[in-house]
Amino acid sequence: MATGITVKQFEDFKRTAKDRQSLGHPNVKGFFFQKLGNSGAWRLRYTYNGKRTTQTIADENVKPADAEKLALEWRVNLSKGENPAATREAPAQSLNTKDFFEHYTKHLKATSDSGKNTADIIKHNFKHLFKKDMTAITEHDMYAWEAKRKDKVSRATLLRALGAFKGMLSFAAGEKNGDPSPKLIPENPIKNFKLSRESQSQKEKRATQTELNLERDLLSPEDRAKLLAALSAYGEKQRKQRANSRAHGKAHLADLDAAPYPHWFVPFAHIARLTGMRPGDIRRLKWENITTDKRSGQTVLSFVPSKTAHHDDPIRVNFPIKDELQQVLDDWKASSADKGFLFPSPVTGKEMDKKAYQRHWKAVKELAKINPEVDFYHYRHTFITDMVNKNAPLLGIARLVGHKTTAMIQKIYFKQDLDDMARFL
Repeated sequence: MATGITVKQFEDFKRTAKDRQSLGHPNVKGFFFQKLGNSGAWRLRYTYNGKRTTQTIADENVKPADAEKLALEWRVNLSKGENPAATREAPAQSLNTKDFFEHYTKHLKATSDSGKNTADIIKHNFKHLFKKDMTAITEHDMYAWEAKRKDKVSRATLLRALGAFKGMLSFAAGEKNGDPSPKLIPENPIKNFKLSRESQSQKEKRATQTELNLERDLLSPEDRAKLLAALSAYGEKQRKQRANSRAHGKAHLADLDAAPYPHWFVPFAHIARLTGMRPGDIRRLKWENITTDKRSGQTVLSFVPSKTAHHDDPIRVNFPIKDELQQVLDDWKASSADKGFLFPSPVTGKEMDKKAYQRHWKAVKELAKINPEVDFYHYRHTFITDMVNKNAPLLGIARLVGHKTTAMIQKIYFKQDLDDMARFL
């Protein structure tokens, strides 16, 4: 029987199709070729024991006629009540790492606020492996990478890079928890690789550096006061600019003189200061996120942190709205359209760009005359540290800032005061 997909159709499709686009077979049910970056795979969709599944049966190097024969063999096994994916070994895939990285980068950007950063980490650390097929990557490659990088960066940086790369390979193998994907390679070839064990001196150096980093990332009382004053000054600057524009031919622009907040960045920064929320989560806040907690009856900001939203069972933060935070939200509500996002894009009205706040943050720091290296995340670190210093329950703090457990709070922020402990001796 002649193949339903000719070689010419196949080659034309590979050349012109977009990523993830499929070329279906006219005669074999559920059989298709899927474009993946600059490569692709022959795949079969079928139902076994009432469960719908899609399996890769051959890579792009297999000709259409041969791939069709494989698909028909799988269909014959299905007709016998056998699961073809279980009764025959997965085909050895030739999946170029660079091609898949390009596809994975699109996936990361679409599903995570930090997706571009994760992709950049992978590229910076493992670009030298991009010329390899994914199945040809070995633990030896990882040992060589570790040996080259371990004296240049911290262990935490190494762990983060290794985790990002492992995540990509697990995604290709359909093994990434909470992030299901087609099984394009038989397994993650480095899933059992671990960094070399640290020496005691390295552990002590890392612990010291962690404390120094936290101290550096906290806002001093002086810097807090300067930033508060600078936020107010930034708002006044926006009022003056608007008044000048209205006086010189742009009277159609809204008068900001009576607005509690003449610019969105001012309440944006106050929310970060008062809640410790990540900027990505503040960007995604909608007015509907302000709701009543059914258990306590309190008004809360209720949201799922974007960093862990893709997990199987992500945590939901219910942050109590009271006092100054209540005033900030009420004042901003009076200044905004009160629909959709709290901070919509001025251009599209949809979710604001992830970098939109950064130039305003830079301008506020210049007005405050503080260290230009101070990051917006300092608000988060400072909030958590303040809560710890107030002796708030660690689990409560963790839940307020989007962690399921107290592990991170205990490791980074919590230092038991010896005077407190002495009372029990």
